[in-house]
Amino acid sequence: MANVIFTINFHDKQIILSGLTPKPIQHTIIHVDGGSNNHYNLEYKLDPYVKWVFIWTESCKEQFFKVKQFYEFPSTRITPIGYKPWTTLASWSYIAKPSIGTMQKNNIYRNCYYSAYMPEINSIVCNTVGSEYGDWDTTNSENGYWC
Repeated sequence: MANVIFTINFHDKQIILSGLTPKPIQHTIIHVDGGSNNHYNLEYKLDPYVKWVFIWTESCKEQFFKVKQFYEFPSTRITPIGYKPWTTLASWSYIAKPSIGTMQKNNIYRNCYYSAYMPEINSIVCNTVGSEYGDWDTTNSENGYWC
């Protein structure tokens, strides 16, 4: 089982996913928007029909890290009723500077984590370096959400 680490380093403009392959998967951030919504991700293919996508997003100063699975229906036939190709396997959130007068806290929350769907993974850690919205990592997260 792998210990997976997803690092987004805004100083070096690099996204690195390590632990799933002998050599880390690395991607250069070409453009940092700095607007109210940012989104960066890396993909890892398990087989021709299934991939995991490791996603960091920021929206209105709240940061999210998710692991999603895409399962392509392997047929040219009509897709089954109720088929959903995307599933969220794990999700965390963080607000570095909560709004005054709200229920928000600057805790790191683990919103969901379905380990049964990721038997190849022992643990997942996301960390940010140089984020204008506050650096964080999921190592000491707590279950739940601020609202």
